[in-house]
Amino acid sequence: MNSLISERDWSAQEICHLALSLPLQDGSRTVLAFDARLPNKQDVGFEVENEEVVARKSLIEYYMGRNIQEWPRLTLWDILRHFDFAKMKRRPRAAPRIINIFPLYDSNSTGEQYEDYCRVKLMLHHPFTKIEDLREEFRGPDDRVIPVGSYREAYTLCKNRCVIHGPDPLDPIAEDNPKEDKFEDQSERASYGTSGIEGVRRQKGAE
Repeated sequence: MNSLISERDWSAQEICHLALSLPLQDGSRTVLAFDARLPNKQDVGFEVENEEVVARKSLIEYYMGRNIQEWPRLTLWDILRHFDFAKMKRRPRAAPRIINIFPLYDSNSTGEQYEDYCRVKLMLHHPFTKIEDLREEFRGPDDRVIPVGSYREAYTLCKNRCVIHGPDPLDPIAEDNPKEDKFEDQSERASYGTSGIEGVRRQKGAE
């Protein structure tokens, strides 16, 4: 009985896709996984460049290495959603990417993760060339520089002074209908994981 339950028929199309390493599904939107940890705490990947094996840059390092003269006010969130990383150019006809941020730090201001939560919020929506600068000074929409002593302090100023930031996956979700279809929920979580589908819902709701 167990063998009958576990067995299933494989279609010729599915076998061909698996044999040729082709994706079994496709979508009109690109989902990008973004590691929000500090670069020195992220896993190191490698790639071949000019016939040499070099460490692969993180998305944060790509952003910090941008041409600051050309893109002085460009935010990390804008690059993640709209830019071709290799060419550092906007994708004019492509739909904005869905960003799956991990880990999703707790937004509770009394929790242990709140400092990291504030860091990521500032990183996404405020231009920087060094992450440490975000906890040493706050630069608002009027370009006025205010010295600060932590990411928490800088983010408090951000909430009081910045009104132009769009929603992102770290924002709390307002559940209109708490009762969800169990089959839809299972399929979504199987595809993206818990943090991924929450990020998709936030970003789709903002568009």
